[in-house]
Amino acid sequence: MIIEYGAKNCFSFKDWLQISFEATRKDVPKDYKIGDTDVLPYLCLEGSNASGKTNALKVIYFIISFARNSFDNKPEEKISYDTFFNNEEKADFFLTFTLDDYLKTGIKYYYEFSLKKGKVFSESFSEKIGSKKAKKIFIRNKSKVEDKYFNTNMGIKFRDNVSFFSTLFQYEIDKSYPFKSYFNKITSNVNYFGSSKLSHENISKIYYDNPNLLKITVQELSRFDLGLVNIVIEKSEDPSIPEDKRYYPIFVHKTEEGTCKLTEYSQSAGTIKLYYILLYFLSLMMNGGLLIMDEIDRELHDEIVSDLLSKFNNTNNPKGAQLIFTSHNSRLLDDAKKYRSYFFEKENGESFCYRGDEIPLKIRNERSLAALYNNGDLGGRPNIAKEE
Repeated sequence: MIIEYGAKNCFSFKDWLQISFEATRKDVPKDYKIGDTDVLPYLCLEGSNASGKTNALKVIYFIISFARNSFDNKPEEKISYDTFFNNEEKADFFLTFTLDDYLKTGIKYYYEFSLKKGKVFSESFSEKIGSKKAKKIFIRNKSKVEDKYFNTNMGIKFRDNVSFFSTLFQYEIDKSYPFKSYFNKITSNVNYFGSSKLSHENISKIYYDNPNLLKITVQELSRFDLGLVNIVIEKSEDPSIPEDKRYYPIFVHKTEEGTCKLTEYSQSAGTIKLYYILLYFLSLMMNGGLLIMDEIDRELHDEIVSDLLSKFNNTNNPKGAQLIFTSHNSRLLDDAKKYRSYFFEKENGESFCYRGDEIPLKIRNERSLAALYNNGDLGGRPNIAKEE
């Protein structure tokens, strides 16, 4: 589970961005949390256009992708990130997380690193067991490495554009496997270049190979698209089409004359989006991990998004799945409540944010957060210049 993450001097954040999934207040209802932990299952990022919401998602995506995939960089390639207005000072990042066995071990991990001019300036990794003080188990200052955990002091070279995690994964160090497994369960529709559709070019093949997943998707989709009764995955036999692209869905609808089969090009944008993202949601609930979604409500009615969020409860979420998303739909704040809502603002080009339970305003849980937000009581609203 992700506990907290943040960055300084990165994208539109000059000072520290800090996003926490931790339920720090005593009055947070138990069913808002993941199991017996004090960790929240999802966070809603709300604010006006260009306030920094997507950049906050880009930060967590960057931390994960740097840790997981940076060995893919060419030896002389610079790390892809932006400092605040492209200054040349170092950028700092941190991630606090647990592995799937947290309830048994009580271990939290603290990953911190600094980058300067596209290279690794420093890295550290700490372990905290229960209430004991955190201990640094891996320290890296440029080319100097001190490893007290992974046993990498035997000739492994750490390139200055690669994280130590990605290096360990490349060298198949045994003790790194649990971390690789966790990072691989994090999916995003945001990257360095912005947001895109959360889809996979082989998604129909995945459904074809996993009929039970397809069955559940049909059941879910038919609740939202009441005319839909089935989805069949067909396979083209055209040898000119690559094997992994031969699979495509056929949507079966009920009409007065019987059933009618249609291709995805005849479906609504919302139905197609759900066809793609439900696979990710189902996988998340089954396996745990984190889903990062920019504009979750794009092409979807707010009641459908609300239904998806309702799945993140103690009954349906035994694996500790988490979701972080942006939205322009204030209605979703009434689902997230003050504990799971972040509000973003920008001044002089600098973004900053705060969580709803940090606002010095007494807000009862049953009160509409959307009404307060729309009234301007919570901040994070557009400040549109009037025409002269």
